[in-house]
Amino acid sequence: MSKEAICPHLTDCINTPINDCAFPEELKAATVLPAFQSKESYLKSNYRPISVLPLVSKIFDRKICGQMQSYFRALISNLLSGFQEGYSTQHALFWVIETWKQCLDSRGFVGTMVMDLSKAYDCIPHDLLIAK
Repeated sequence: MSKEAICPHLTDCINTPINDCAFPEELKAATVLPAFQSKESYLKSNYRPISVLPLVSKIFDRKICGQMQSYFRALISNLLSGFQEGYSTQHALFWVIETWKQCLDSRGFVGTMVMDLSKAYDCIPHDLLIAK
């Protein structure tokens, strides 16, 4: 198929939900697959669910995400590096270390609180997620 044949229909699939302020139920349907996390593969607690969504919903998501990022980029701080294109945890870490160094150089104090959120998803009741 050529892009001339696909583009009008794909554009309609993306623009209609935006104009109607409603995301189609068909694009919400996902196939849920188990993904191995760590340690013993025979324990079900070492798996997490991965949702495989239809291709059109992924295209829709990318388009909306790009538009929202360009809108919010002017509104949020550059220090919030999560989910911003071109930023990573390294940027946030570099900023924190530089701020600490400046504080210590001026004979100030630095305090931190560190949390490990690697198993945070496991704290959520899975039956509640399935019900939602």
